[in-house]
Amino acid sequence: MLYIFSVEQGTMLTFEMDYACQSVDNLKSAIDLTQNVPKEKQVLLISGGECLNNSRTVASYGAGTDTNPIFLFNKTLYADLQLPSSPEVGRHQFNNPHYERQEALTLQKLQSHCALEPTMVTIRKRTQFAQELYELSVQEAKLCRQKVHEQHLQQQAWSAVIANLEDAGVAFEKRSRRFLLLFETFVARNAEFQMIQDNFPEDCMLLARLPLLTKLTQTSQHQEMNDLNLSSTDGLPATLLDYVIRSNPENSLEDLAEQCRKGLTQLTPEVLEEMRKMIKEILDKTSQPNFKHIKGLEDRLSGLEELMRKADDLVIRQEPNCQSFLLMQANAAKLKDSERSLMIPDLCSTQPEILQKMHLNYTMLKDITRRCSVAKNELSENLKYRLAYITQVEGSIGDISTKLKVYEKRIETFSRILNKMEQIHSAPQIYARSVAEVVRRKRFSSLYLKWAGGLSAHCKEVYRNELAQRRAYKEQTRSHFLRKLFPGLDDVPPPYATSTPEIFDDRLPPVELVDVEQLKRAMPADLAGLLESSTSVPSLSLMDIDNVSHSASDISSKKTVESDAVSHQEVGTGSEAASAQEQKICVDVLHCEEMREKVRGCVNDLRVTVGAFVDDTTMLAQDLRRWTGELAEDATKVATTVAAIVQGGQDKEKSLERQLEIELHKLKDAQAEIELYYDQLRQMKELVDHSKQEIEIQKADYDSRLTKLQMEHELELENVEARYKQELTQLNARITEIQEQNERLIVAQEDHATQLANVVIDHEGRLARLHEEFTARELAVREDLERHHKNELESLRCRYKLTTSVMSTSSSTIGSDVVSSLSSPQGGVTGPLLLPAGISHSQEIENRWRLREMELEERIRQLERMLQDRNNDSPSPAVVAGVMDTSCTSAMSSLQMMVDSQYRVMAESAVGTLAGPGIGGGTSTAMVESTVVRLQPSHTNNNNPATAMELIEQLRAKEAEIQRIQMRLVSSCGTGSLPSLSSDRVSILSCVHGDVVLLAYDDNHENYVIFMLGPLLHFLHRDSLEELRLSTDRERSTKRWIIGEVVDKEYCEARRAVNRYRLAVGTRFFRVKVRPWDRQGAMRREQERRQVLKAAATATTGAATLSVPLGNNSENAGANVASAVALATTLSLNAATTTTVTAGVGGPSDGPNLPASAASPVASPATSI
Repeated sequence: MLYIFSVEQGTMLTFEMDYACQSVDNLKSAIDLTQNVPKEKQVLLISGGECLNNSRTVASYGAGTDTNPIFLFNKTLYADLQLPSSPEVGRHQFNNPHYERQEALTLQKLQSHCALEPTMVTIRKRTQFAQELYELSVQEAKLCRQKVHEQHLQQQAWSAVIANLEDAGVAFEKRSRRFLLLFETFVARNAEFQMIQDNFPEDCMLLARLPLLTKLTQTSQHQEMNDLNLSSTDGLPATLLDYVIRSNPENSLEDLAEQCRKGLTQLTPEVLEEMRKMIKEILDKTSQPNFKHIKGLEDRLSGLEELMRKADDLVIRQEPNCQSFLLMQANAAKLKDSERSLMIPDLCSTQPEILQKMHLNYTMLKDITRRCSVAKNELSENLKYRLAYITQVEGSIGDISTKLKVYEKRIETFSRILNKMEQIHSAPQIYARSVAEVVRRKRFSSLYLKWAGGLSAHCKEVYRNELAQRRAYKEQTRSHFLRKLFPGLDDVPPPYATSTPEIFDDRLPPVELVDVEQLKRAMPADLAGLLESSTSVPSLSLMDIDNVSHSASDISSKKTVESDAVSHQEVGTGSEAASAQEQKICVDVLHCEEMREKVRGCVNDLRVTVGAFVDDTTMLAQDLRRWTGELAEDATKVATTVAAIVQGGQDKEKSLERQLEIELHKLKDAQAEIELYYDQLRQMKELVDHSKQEIEIQKADYDSRLTKLQMEHELELENVEARYKQELTQLNARITEIQEQNERLIVAQEDHATQLANVVIDHEGRLARLHEEFTARELAVREDLERHHKNELESLRCRYKLTTSVMSTSSSTIGSDVVSSLSSPQGGVTGPLLLPAGISHSQEIENRWRLREMELEERIRQLERMLQDRNNDSPSPAVVAGVMDTSCTSAMSSLQMMVDSQYRVMAESAVGTLAGPGIGGGTSTAMVESTVVRLQPSHTNNNNPATAMELIEQLRAKEAEIQRIQMRLVSSCGTGSLPSLSSDRVSILSCVHGDVVLLAYDDNHENYVIFMLGPLLHFLHRDSLEELRLSTDRERSTKRWIIGEVVDKEYCEARRAVNRYRLAVGTRFFRVKVRPWDRQGAMRREQERRQVLKAAATATTGAATLSVPLGNNSENAGANVASAVALATTLSLNAATTTTVTAGVGGPSDGPNLPASAASPVASPATSI
């Protein structure tokens, strides 16, 4: 799930995880649909203060979990602070009617439960109420934790808001600092801009005086036509002012001056100070520590944490109180009837105090939750006002940021305008320098190309000659052995200046000195000086070439004077450098050409002269050697000085070049920026024009469509009015018809109601008569059943008397038979001749009860047929038949339960008869008495729910009586304590720790169920299946029933509609943990009981024999012996029956033989308890 926390409401919202892979815009649409918060009013933040961008996916932010949710803010709530921000209903407020009703109801239940009488029902009700109080306490503690957690999330959301505000403040501070720097730079140049504006008329007048050279306009005519959109028929500009005007036809010079004036008046230092003050106020608002930090919030949250821990402690206190009630209920359920009247008042005496304590803890929990809710509401209200202030501050930041952008654009626009005016102001100087620079470059390029061409030709010739001489020498000494003495003879000189440089400056305008003179006459004196100082070029003397060639020829012809030539070359180089620095003159172009021709002639003459003086040079070699020594020192000094001068010049040149490169880069950047701004302006203009055209087209289309729609609407309106009138007429007619029909239906309904009332009265009379007849027949059947029941009781009493008389005449024989029967290992029958009589007696009882059962069923069927015949004539057969079927079914089930119980009692007596015929008189007496006691209350109404409880109470009373008899017997014989019998009995009345219970597989619930007499089901715990080697799978379950010992049980309630036990929602039951029953231990204890009983019977019989005198007291002694033997035999038979049942249950092969009536409330004969 994707978790989003609504900060104002303080609640967590969950969405499908699919939204995490979608964009933030889709998530906002989902929030708009589910929470009714408009998309434009939503603000989504994550921890750290980052705001979610609509175009990005939600998963890219790494948030949206339950511990790191996305925080949602609703800006709609900040427009009106009176709107409620939190949906807290205030369920814990004292002025809440629902809260007061709930408190009153809980207090009323507490008082009513405390005032109940001390009974078992009271214990159950109080236990249930204690469980309710515990569950409510758990819910309140959970709600308390939720409220505290939501307040922690609200604190995190506030931290995210503060982080977002700080980020916005830092960004705004950077933007404002950049803006203030730009504004201050502009304001600092206001004086310069003002001077340019003041000189603008003079600059225009000067531009109007400066002529525009015709050669410049002719050269750039095609470029100007493309850039300025000029046609070939337009006249060329005559002055520089005309050229400026035509270069910017959209804005006139007057418009530029006006815009410059407006900019200087709008962007003043006062505006700068005002903006600085506004920026400072906003930054002060964003940096208020008192507003960012909520004082006391940490202390409040820590206090809430303490309250939450206190609530957990109260819940922990509630749990043992609830468990004590459950334990009291379990202990009370284990008590016998005789003990309940003594123990239950003691148990109930402490319960009201515990309930009041639990209610007090629950009240304290509700108060803690109420305090948490109040704290949450207060925090929500506090955050609402603070968030409103944050929204206002961020809105102010946005407004001022927009204003800063507007001022930045305005400054940039005015800067461009002022730059244009500055260029206009400097246009005369740039024009003069550009013309002079063109003339200078043309002269320099011409001289440089000629000088470089001659130098490259000479160098190429010298290089080729040198290579030819080296090849010739190499051919002569190719393989001579002396070559090894002269290494390096294979080296080749590198080429130097052997190629002519490419032509450059060929695209310059054809401006000559004549044009310069013409322009100089039209310019003022200060601008004319720029023309004169910019046309000088450095001289490239052709004599340098002759000196180089002359020295080279000397080197090639006279190798002996190599060192002298080198020194001479150095001196010549120094003199050339000195002459190059001294010669700087400006001459006429024509004069230079004539001087060049003359110099070429002189050079040729000098070459001839030099050839003639070569011989003279040889003669002067000796003089040169002498002069060399003298000049060497001078040359060294001169070389050092020249080197220093050259180094200084080179350093100066490098620094100037670096500065020039920097300025060039700045110039290129400025030009690129200007071009970029110009392109953007052009694009914006095109976009505006295009938008205007589209708007005009759309407007025309809209007008035409509006006219068309108006006409269609008028026609449609007329049609609708006509159709409406027609339908209104039809509806009026239909309403009239429906009213008439309604009146007819009302009359018919009244007649039908009268008839129905008569029929109901008739049916009620017949139903009353049928009920009277059914009551009379039911009384007759009940009297008949009671009469037959009394007859059976009389017959049993007669048989009882007959058996008593027989037993009194044969007391001595009975004593010996008892001793022999008790000495048998199995306690079985020693006289085989008496067995058929016992069998016939049990068969007779069984046949008699079965005949009685058949007679009752036949009588019920006759009653059903009679009622069915009468029902056929009844006016309402369905109702009467349902009532009669229900009554018959309940009567039949009651009779069936009564017959089964009586049949099982008689079967038990038959088993007693089969167990020992020698003592059958005493056993029969006890069993018949039990039968009579059990059959006497059966004549009462079997439909009464108290019958089953009375039977259960009687069973428990019998068990207590048997135990008391055992204790008396053991104390009288003095042979030691009798082993406990109840621990080896299968319990059907209780299910506590240590009880032996019977488990059977229930196909309806698909689980093992404990055979119990009670309103609640007891299921086997799933943890005990493996230990008992059982399975709840119907196909895999091999044992249909089994006996086990109870270990633990727990009280449960079905919460879900689909559960493992297939129970309805709200059904309460027990889950019981059972371990395997110790069969060997039970047999061992049974053997011990038999030995004790045998010893007791022997001792009692011997004592009776010794103490009986001859005479009239023999009959009483025989009766005493018979009573003792009957008591011991009854105990032995009960133990034997239990052992027989448990032994039969333990085997897996006997599992499927469980009777079908095992799930009934009364135990079957095969599992007699």
